[in-house]
Amino acid sequence: MPSIVQIKTDTKFCKPLSGNKILGSASLYISGRKVREEAGEILFTDYGLSGPPILQISGYISRALAGISGNNKTDRIYVSLDFLPSYTNDEVRTMMLMRKNTFPDRKLEEYLTGLFHKRVALGILREATDKPMSAFISSLCEKDIDKIVSVCKALKIQVTGTMSFANAQTTAGGIATSDFDPSSLGSVKCPGLFACGEILDIDGDCGGYNLQWAWSSGFLSGCSAAQYVVKERIL
Repeated sequence: MPSIVQIKTDTKFCKPLSGNKILGSASLYISGRKVREEAGEILFTDYGLSGPPILQISGYISRALAGISGNNKTDRIYVSLDFLPSYTNDEVRTMMLMRKNTFPDRKLEEYLTGLFHKRVALGILREATDKPMSAFISSLCEKDIDKIVSVCKALKIQVTGTMSFANAQTTAGGIATSDFDPSSLGSVKCPGLFACGEILDIDGDCGGYNLQWAWSSGFLSGCSAAQYVVKERIL
């Protein structure tokens, strides 16, 4: 399965913002349970989401898609985006009320100016309210502000899949590690068989861990294979 890869999502929110980034956090939910949260630069694309936090959680998505049965498996997987992870919900609400009271005669399209890129700001507002962007900020009611806070702190985006192996930095899945001796990477079922790298079910986070595993496991399995040849006098 592809891992450390971009993810495909419902594109209603993401596609209009394609090419824009935020410094936020992404929480992955599978079957109602939060399985991982990552923060950093998140990129909106035509197909969904990318950026380091998204790549970090992608392996969980691949495994979930492989393990969930039924036609509506993607309904159980979504990402919750926090556009302002440094602030609590109450702090964001206070900020939004202050903006409303300070700039009541400005247009709604200017409401989030300075917080986000203009396209991201408009995306948040259109997700939160049906009011036209030409309306005055003073027209926002308590319900509107609560919804804006909710979108800023926990925008739910449905996951539909991942990009292909061609886009992946590594793979998830492979031969069960329980079938190999960790001290030699030799098979416990088939003497003389050694394995390394991504053929084994091992994948790590971004940051060089998968490269290090490839080098280290290749060295160990190669040395072990050579020792086995000498010991068994195969040559």
